[in-house]
Amino acid sequence: MTPDQKRNLINRALEQDHIAQNAKSCALVRSMMGSDKNLDLCLEIVSGIRNSVSTLSNETKKWAADTASNWDNALFVTLTFRPESNRYQPSTDEHHWRFNEFKKLLSLAVYKNAYRRYGKAVEMFSETGGDEMIRTHIHCYIRVPERFIPNTIEFESLIRKYWSWGSVDIGDCDGNHNRIIGYLLRNNSTVKKTRQCLI
Repeated sequence: MTPDQKRNLINRALEQDHIAQNAKSCALVRSMMGSDKNLDLCLEIVSGIRNSVSTLSNETKKWAADTASNWDNALFVTLTFRPESNRYQPSTDEHHWRFNEFKKLLSLAVYKNAYRRYGKAVEMFSETGGDEMIRTHIHCYIRVPERFIPNTIEFESLIRKYWSWGSVDIGDCDGNHNRIIGYLLRNNSTVKKTRQCLI
């Protein structure tokens, strides 16, 4: 990424509520952003702030499980990031931005003006995984929009079209909704609700 792209990424992250609450760290990052050589360190600091957010309360986990258990038609999707040219893994902020871009493009393709005007979005739960040995990937439990039922092939094609940062693996849930939800909401998972989109 260019320095300007990194600054834009950092600025977007600093505007998120759960990061903005850490005023001292945000002030430090803003003071360092003037120099290009500090930008990678700024990205690391912002990632650290995001990762320090506490995990879900039991009440929130129950709400999430109850919500998704009512989805009669859903897909279990794994989005894997391809290696970067100069390193194996994208940074936390890079993959966070790319996933948000994917959700925006997918929701825009499905709901068109309703997304632009009212924020109507494709509903999903997601959980990020990966380490030094395993490529960064995102498991998603995605509700199939009503107009793509019962034939989901067109919706699956949209998922593949708008995930342009690596590979896509799509499977149906085969009635294993509770097991999949339990996996995504295990101790280290986080779920946030934004309008009609579960992130």
